[in-house]
This record gives sequence, C-alpha cells and structure tokens, in this order.
Amino acid sequence: GVLLGAILSLTLGWDSLDPYIGLAIALLIAIAGIRMMLDNIDPILGGKQDPSLVKDVEEKAKKHPGVLGIHDLIIHSYGPTKKFISFHLEVKETTSLIEAHTLADKIENELSEKENAEVLIHVDPIATDNKEASELEKEIRSFVQSIHPNIQLHDFHLIPCTKEKKLSFDLSVPFSLTNKEKWIKEQIQKKIRKKGTEYRLIIHFDHPF
Repeated sequence: GVLLGAILSLTLGWDSLDPYIGLAIALLIAIAGIRMMLDNIDPILGGKQDPSLVKDVEEKAKKHPGVLGIHDLIIHSYGPTKKFISFHLEVKETTSLIEAHTLADKIENELSEKENAEVLIHVDPIATDNKEASELEKEIRSFVQSIHPNIQLHDFHLIPCTKEKKLSFDLSVPFSLTNKEKWIKEQIQKKIRKKGTEYRLIIHFDHPF
C-alpha cells in the first residue's frame, strides 16, 4: 500500500492520496488486530469449552462404580495447552470419607492425564435410603422440569428439625428465568404444602456455566 502510494504520487502527482492510503492501511491493521483479539480472548480469560468435551468429562467420571452423578461442572481453557476442570461428585451418604476421597483422587488423576488438565472434585453425599427424601426429590425434580425442561435440581437434603423439616437444594436455571426465581420458589412451596407436612424451603439458585 505504501509502495503503491509512492508510485502514484511520483508518476501522477497525486500527493493528496497519501493521507487516504495511510488511513486505509491503518484500518486494515486495526481490523486484523480486532480479529486476532476476538480469536484469543476466550482462551485468555478462560472461555467455555465445547459440549463434546463436557460430555466426555461427564462420561469418564460417571463410569466409576460408586458415582451417582455429577453437577456444577466447570471447564475453562487458559491458552492452547492449559485446562481447569472442577465439579461436584455425587456419592451415597453411607460412603466412608476414605472411600469417597479415594474415588475422587482416582477420577482426578484419570482426567488430569487424559485431558491434560488441573482437576478439582468436591464430594457431595446423597441420601438414597431415605424414602421420604427420595420421593420429595423425585416429585420436585419433575415439577420444576415441567416449568422449564432445562431446570436442573441437585444437592437435595431433607433436614429434620424440632418444629419443622427443612428442604435444602440447588436449582440450576437458564439465564432467561433469572427474574422468575422468586416465582419458582413460590410455586414449589405451594406444591409441597399440599402434602400436609410443614417444610421450610432453602433454595440456592445458580446458572449453567
């Protein structure tokens, strides 16, 4: 561009083209820089991974005996060769601390080697032998998914107290439902009141990563 401008200026006397050619070159450089920044900003800041990688991590974790499921899976990529993976691992509440720790270590080491990543696992005990808790979880899970199929329930706990029972759980809701969280809680409260037992709801709302 600079060479072309010099040739035109010398041969045709178009000195007035110099600033326009300079501006065009500056714009091309700016466009190239913006494209480069957009291509690399996600890896630099920790961009979300593609669904196929998420599915692969889930399958590798769930194949181990003793794993009931996983949730709150976060996968970030920092540059072309560095990944960070974290999630909550669901196991039976009767699993001993040593067994749960050994299982988590085994999965961490496997994923670290196969995915070339730093892996952090938090173990969550799940009550599978409490009939009341299991029925309530199943009923509430079905109810919230009737509100929206992408609402996910996890970390469900039934806590007996002196005057009432507490129901504590997390709901992962799409960002489009953020302004309806209060309404969702009210609908769940109405639903469980029909059972005739007084439950105090403790709901933590989060969003997919």
